[in-house]
Amino acid sequence: MCKRLVITGLAIMACLVISGCPPNVVLISDLQSSKTKYKECLEAYPNDVSKCEGLKKLYEVDKDAVEAMGDRRPKGVILLNK
Repeated sequence: MCKRLVITGLAIMACLVISGCPPNVVLISDLQSSKTKYKECLEAYPNDVSKCEGLKKLYEVDKDAVEAMGDRRPKGVILLNK
């Protein structure tokens, strides 16, 4: 399932880039979305975090992608720890 999410995310990002949406906006949006979903999962299953493993991996992939952008990120973007 996690592999499908990553592939889907990459496909959406490619479509947005082709249509003219800057990649940094897409990556930051993906990061915020995956972080929110991961936190919601942790709140829903506080005693069984293993149910959130796929969302955690997706969040980490998105976070790594944003961090890889380095100085190309728009100013004012703050990455928060999990």
